[in-house]
Amino acid sequence: ERRKPLLVAAFCALDASIVALQEVRIEGDRQDDLLMASAPSHAWRGIEAPYGHRPGYGIATLVRADPGQVLAREVLPLSHGRVAQRVLLALPEMKTLWFANTHLYHRAGGEAERAAQAESVARWMLDAPAATAMVVAGDFNAPPGERATEVMAAAGFRS
Repeated sequence: ERRKPLLVAAFCALDASIVALQEVRIEGDRQDDLLMASAPSHAWRGIEAPYGHRPGYGIATLVRADPGQVLAREVLPLSHGRVAQRVLLALPEMKTLWFANTHLYHRAGGEAERAAQAESVARWMLDAPAATAMVVAGDFNAPPGERATEVMAAAGFRS
């Protein structure tokens, strides 16, 4: 409760069109609903994907209505109950964007698990139907130079 005003203030200050959230409560008192309600000057759509290992929690992507229409939404289950989600947005001037959100394994010593998850996400995105652009966001739980970040860079994604 003490951190909610800080979260709302930071969210409103961003004035972003698309936001990737991790560790979101997706049942009951939802953080994504709180954030969308805090910026009523924009119409938002919240798209969630539950974790397989932690009931009631997951990731969420918030999309402001003005950048474009959501054409597709897909979820990729990952090891350790983690997930990735991607949304395809129709943008102005006949452009499209794949926007992916993920939250990789967090335990210390889990470099191999994170690398395998990153490989799955990268392959999934590169195999997606064509779009004008693609973005992958999320919590990789990996510092620069760890194999998971190298996998994403080798696939053509940059930080």
